[in-house]
Amino acid sequence: MTGIDVALERLATIKRLAYPDVLETHRILFDAVYPWAGQDRQTTAPELAISKGPVLFAHPEHIQRAVDFALTHGQDKEFMRVKPGAIMGYLAYGHPFLDGNGRTIMVVHGVMAQRAGISMDWAATDKSGYE
Repeated sequence: MTGIDVALERLATIKRLAYPDVLETHRILFDAVYPWAGQDRQTTAPELAISKGPVLFAHPEHIQRAVDFALTHGQDKEFMRVKPGAIMGYLAYGHPFLDGNGRTIMVVHGVMAQRAGISMDWAATDKSGYE
């Protein structure tokens, strides 16, 4: 069983996803790689502002608020069906971890999408459009 399988199995047992579930998903996926797996930037780098090109991610003190916003709206099935890309954007903006954000939020987003009755064809998406 892979870390992704374990993470998906765990998330399937949780009725309402919350911020600690995102942290635990990261821990499951990266525990063998990073000693800080499952710890957000508020814990690991509280003063570190992160950007990629012109995109500035949430300051560490605002990470949980950004991810909570995404989780709240992503678990509203109608909202998720209509705006799955917005939910992905909110999760990406939160950028909770020093590394492994993409894989972690893909797992969490995928669970919320599945619960809303939709699926993503990620291979058919153009990531450059997210910038």
